[in-house]
Amino acid sequence: DYEVFPAYNGKEALEAVEQHGLPDLIVMDLTLPIMGPEEFLQGLRSVSGGEKVPVMILSGREDLKQAT
Repeated sequence: DYEVFPAYNGKEALEAVEQHGLPDLIVMDLTLPIMGPEEFLQGLRSVSGGEKVPVMILSGREDLKQAT
């Protein structure tokens, strides 16, 4: 069982953490609007225990794809 709290930008993601508490995992896009990943991660780390939450950063950007 799991519950998903979608956020459409970094600011909404931090608000979700404040409202619902720390999640077990965060999956985010590399190109977050409004608040980028670096700023989001700083905000997450400022929450007690936030530095322990695993964060998976994904991207669909072609210039970041590895050759297979």
